[in-house]
Amino acid sequence: MNVLASVVTCGARSDYCAAQRATWVSYARWATVRFFLAEQPRDPLPDEVFLSCGDGYESLPEKVREVNRWALAHNFDKLLKLDDDIVMFPSRVTIPTCDYMGWSHDLASNWCSGLAYWLSRESMEAVAEADLTDQPSEDRWTGSVLLKAGIKLQPFRYGAVKWLGQRRRSNPKLEPLPRNLAHELRYTFVAGEFLPEEMALAYMG
Repeated sequence: MNVLASVVTCGARSDYCAAQRATWVSYARWATVRFFLAEQPRDPLPDEVFLSCGDGYESLPEKVREVNRWALAHNFDKLLKLDDDIVMFPSRVTIPTCDYMGWSHDLASNWCSGLAYWLSRESMEAVAEADLTDQPSEDRWTGSVLLKAGIKLQPFRYGAVKWLGQRRRSNPKLEPLPRNLAHELRYTFVAGEFLPEEMALAYMG
């Protein structure tokens, strides 16, 4: 099975991508890892793909659509979409057999967090062929596209994905990172919203 782990990023966040390369990327041997961003005024790095789309937040649905088109054109069977502020634990990953799996915010609306979610080839085809709307959030847009195509979200089990970075820092009553980090992440395959300098701490636990 050909699996693509696609990190959706932008030119302004190269430090995030560098931190990911220094932690988990080389250990994800079951996947091809690529960093996707808009065209830049330089040559792409070997693991980068430049796309014909915008590079800002409002262009994320378009960028994700282009990622899916690229994945299909390069004959991938599964796509794991990832944010650029996450740490993944590759040895804990189980590749799902369903068409769409992620951390559910609203099963009725059929969308999950953009932090990390899985798409099958059938789901990639639906996203690749979809029209853009005025929805600026790529995860909500993707969920609505798949719902229209009759593809239902299957939620991750509890603890598979965790947010321990920016949301924790926004609460002054909590530590910037928990002291028992390894314990908190023991069942987690992706944790997110980290600053670049926090990724090594999160990965080492």
